[in-house]
Amino acid sequence: MRVPKALGDFLVLQALCKTGGTAIAVSDAQCGEMMKLLAGRTGIFAAPEDT
Repeated sequence: MRVPKALGDFLVLQALCKTGGTAIAVSDAQCGEMMKLLAGRTGIFAAPEDT
């Protein structure tokens, strides 16, 4: 999810609460590994967004 401003963190948390969603923290290395796995299995090339 792209968060364009510091204000965005509040909006993300609000959306998670409203939808019953979940968020977890992962390292950059873990993110890269999962991006490769996703691409290899599905052909979807996801990109992490900078805040």
